[in-house]
Amino acid sequence: MPLHQTLKKSRTPHEEGTRKASAPLSPFVLDNQERPGYSLPLFKMRKRRPQQLDMSFGWGGWRRGAGRKKVRGRRVAAPHRARPLVRSRYPLHVSVRFRHELGSMRTDARAAVIRRAFVAGCKRDGFRIVDWSIQGDHLHLVVEARDNRSLARGMQGFCVRVARGLNAHLGRTGSVFAERYSARALKSPREARNCIAYVMNNARRHHAQRGLEWPQGAVDPYSSWAWFDGWRDCPRAWVEKARAGPEAKRPVAKAHTWLLTKGWRRHGLVAVDEIPGLRRSRWRIRREEEPDGLHFEPFADSERTDKKRKA
Repeated sequence: MPLHQTLKKSRTPHEEGTRKASAPLSPFVLDNQERPGYSLPLFKMRKRRPQQLDMSFGWGGWRRGAGRKKVRGRRVAAPHRARPLVRSRYPLHVSVRFRHELGSMRTDARAAVIRRAFVAGCKRDGFRIVDWSIQGDHLHLVVEARDNRSLARGMQGFCVRVARGLNAHLGRTGSVFAERYSARALKSPREARNCIAYVMNNARRHHAQRGLEWPQGAVDPYSSWAWFDGWRDCPRAWVEKARAGPEAKRPVAKAHTWLLTKGWRRHGLVAVDEIPGLRRSRWRIRREEEPDGLHFEPFADSERTDKKRKA
């Protein structure tokens, strides 16, 4: 039997009388007279599947060629994607960048503000800042976190302290950091050792890249050097004098992971004059009596070939 002729059971006389008294008869019944049986519906609505309408206005949304164009030489910002899983046994190298209009952070007044933030926020539940250094427009940190939530909450509290302190010191309002922080897990003793040397001697590295000479045997005053116990040749008297004076309040937390307590020391302690991240096989340091100081010259391919032939 066709679908439109499906039988519809009528109400009993008692129900039909109640329906007639309470509401008008339905127009969808073939006739309004009582019948002892069934009545046929006049028609049945046809069901249609809902369709998604395409709302296109000619702008917005993904399209080929949209977005900021890539420019050679421009620094790539931290990507806005889900962070990898943070494990408590792996320390992290965290870096965060300041806004360009704030200027350099390597001044005594501004560094003191940031150091107070380290003192107050270096340790909280499941989050610890073990080492750090202040550069011109960014910060380097070596941290330990129990999980992703602890890392996010710890960095959020620390960044809020830095932003409030700097805004109060500079008499301004608004954001202080240019972008979200970047975090990279350190999963081996060699990787942890290289990161620690990179953070503690980062200022020396930047000076060497610009061809400037950093004083021999001098530590970076805008870092946690006084509370770092992995120096190879830093005089103990300097550390004791600093901790008794301006470095009296501890700005770092004690490390708990094996990589930051024992593992990284397998590859040697950090020298004060070490320049991290520069390969000796590729770069040659040449000293001259010029105001620039250090100069870095890459070995030419022909010079390497000649040396191999002579050997």
